[in-house]
Amino acid sequence: MQDNLGLNDKQCEQMEEFQAKHFRLVSAEQRKLMTFERELQEESLKTTPDAKKIDLLAEKIGKQHATLARMRSAHVAEMNSILTPAQRDSSMKAMKNPISVRGNCRMMMSK
Repeated sequence: MQDNLGLNDKQCEQMEEFQAKHFRLVSAEQRKLMTFERELQEESLKTTPDAKKIDLLAEKIGKQHATLARMRSAHVAEMNSILTPAQRDSSMKAMKNPISVRGNCRMMMSK
């Protein structure tokens, strides 16, 4: 994150654990989404696409996006649970600028 959150060692370790867990979980869900999108594209390119199958795949894609959104929200809540109020404020400001959120835990620690 762009703003220096001043994380202590314990917070940093917890953040790294949260990030690793989130990455594992989200990666699996993103693979499902890509599979549904690929199936939709293949069906759409057929000479006679099956409208029912397209509708079903579109529903699955929508549900998968919703699942990913819930996972992102839970991840943010989990990360914020270990922050002090001042750190949460800094985190919220950084999240408003998505480019600034990049980086690892060591970049968030105080210097």
